[in-house]
Amino acid sequence: MKKKISFVFLVCLLFCLAPHQAFANNADSPPTGIKLEDIFQVPAGANSSVIPQEGLDVVEITPDSKNQAGAIWNTPNNMMDLTKDFEASMYMYFGDKGSKAADGMAFVMQADKNGNEAFRTGEGARLGVWDSTKAGEWGLAIMNSFAVEFDTYFNSDFDEGLNKNYNHIAWNFPGKKEAYVDSGFPFKSRSLVHRDIRYPANSYLSDDQWHPFEVKWNAATQTLTYKFDALNPVSVPIDVQSVFGTTEVYWGFTGSTGGSFANNRVVFEKVPGLVEGEITEEIMDQEGKSVKNRDTYSGDILTHELKATYLSGKVDWKKIVLNKRLNEHVNFIPGTLRQVNEDGEETFLSDVYFKDNELKYPIGTLSEKNAEKTIRFDVEIKDVEQNTTVTETSVAKGENHTTHTEGFPYNIKKNAAPKIKLTQSGEIISVKQEESFQLKGTWSDRDSQSASIYYQIDDNEPVLALSEQANPVLGEENNFSIPIETDLMDSGEHEIKVYAIDDDGAKSNIDKLTLRILGILKLTSLPEYNFGLYDIPSTNKLVFPVTPPKIELSDTRGVGSQWHLKMRLEEPLKNEMGQSMSLIYVDSSNNKNYLNEEDAISIQSGKTSENPLQSIEWGSDKGLAVEVLPSSYVGEYSGKVEWILEDTP
Repeated sequence: MKKKISFVFLVCLLFCLAPHQAFANNADSPPTGIKLEDIFQVPAGANSSVIPQEGLDVVEITPDSKNQAGAIWNTPNNMMDLTKDFEASMYMYFGDKGSKAADGMAFVMQADKNGNEAFRTGEGARLGVWDSTKAGEWGLAIMNSFAVEFDTYFNSDFDEGLNKNYNHIAWNFPGKKEAYVDSGFPFKSRSLVHRDIRYPANSYLSDDQWHPFEVKWNAATQTLTYKFDALNPVSVPIDVQSVFGTTEVYWGFTGSTGGSFANNRVVFEKVPGLVEGEITEEIMDQEGKSVKNRDTYSGDILTHELKATYLSGKVDWKKIVLNKRLNEHVNFIPGTLRQVNEDGEETFLSDVYFKDNELKYPIGTLSEKNAEKTIRFDVEIKDVEQNTTVTETSVAKGENHTTHTEGFPYNIKKNAAPKIKLTQSGEIISVKQEESFQLKGTWSDRDSQSASIYYQIDDNEPVLALSEQANPVLGEENNFSIPIETDLMDSGEHEIKVYAIDDDGAKSNIDKLTLRILGILKLTSLPEYNFGLYDIPSTNKLVFPVTPPKIELSDTRGVGSQWHLKMRLEEPLKNEMGQSMSLIYVDSSNNKNYLNEEDAISIQSGKTSENPLQSIEWGSDKGLAVEVLPSSYVGEYSGKVEWILEDTP
């Protein structure tokens, strides 16, 4: 019997100890993080350390053992400047002990006289930052400080009034006596004043999970706002001079364990003041319009634009990778990943950076001189069984700074959008300006009874061309033809876009072609000749216009097009009595050509350059002249010439 009892006891003992062997599954697996070279230092005597991992560093505030006291502070080169706005973000890990964990961590900002050597030991309830837990005893706190505690153990006196079945998060000023209440008779006890108490959603912080924690400082209002997990944010007004006595403070974490314990760790994404950078995401339809909070449809093509920007900092933003996991309702379109260059042009990139609908693209280092990188890619929306709202996010993960986009929501409607295709899609088609052009193509819709067809010329207002066209067989193609009048279109190239909208309001893809309107050769300005007032000469005399004339022509047919200008007498130069004088054209070689009504005189030939506008001018002794003879009659003479501009090869 004794052997049997001994055997049962041994089995029970092994059963009780076995679960401890599988602890801390996620302690070495933070979701993200950055390197912390020369950012923090551990004060003498503290049980804290910085643990290097691949691509990031883990700050261990307390190891997973009894009676530990930890602290870690920034180095003097990384002070927190309270005259400037800042953001800090990190993930916190409290071990996996559940209700048996103790004691937790505190985020602390301080201007204690010991600076980054500030370190306190003592009861675990103090978390290395609070004053004594004994009534009437003072001076053990980290002074001139502000702390947010993450308490994983309920202490009956110090945590009086709190729900003992939950861990808690709260804040106060450790060095101020107002942060504590000494009460009781005849034996007094001390409790901490817990401000803005928050309880974790899962009761206990020590749940083997990494929890996000964000801190934002508004320098203008002297307000610190923090947010833990999905709990409501807390805003704390801080009188900087009253609390710290300076605008440059140390910051970091303290922590402790006692008879109960847990591993307490932190990884950082953003360190205040080190690097200020951001990533933004825009998602656009085919017209370049944002789809934020708008409806989209199955089959729609959307363009994502990710932009990482270096704003400021003490160092460059190093080794950045843009990371984007697409939602399950879209597919990346191969061959569409591209980087936007400084001149706005796009360089297409390999699809190797996309795998299983996830993008990981390294953009290198950003700095003041190289402050921005932008990439774009296209996706196609898949079918959805019900109307769905998705929210897209992206990450720019650098070696020393990681930041996320704000959520970008848009709606995907169950209704499928129509599809449309032009017969001459993507082509450049030449049309004379006076001709009509037939815009032909097909459209289909698998779940709507009708659709209307629109076209748009350049950036002009869209035109409803065909209203409520029947869709007799769902999913099959329907032909369309739309006349496009070109007489009012300028010469040159015009983009013609066409799309369909079905009876449920879903808009199709946009298809395009280019119409090249053939240009026109024409005279745009002709001179009126005024030869002035002259006496009858004693010898023959050529009289040129008072003001040198100029002719202007326009040729929009394209560079290299040839033209030829001629002149012919249409009405002879006569006075009121019917007496005439001769009109003569003097060319550049001083040859005299008499104008008549039968033959046109060649004036000039030319070839059109980049500038379609050209002018022809003559000097004071060239061009059209009147031959005045001693035998000419007195009078006021007038006549008419015809200018002929020929389109010649």
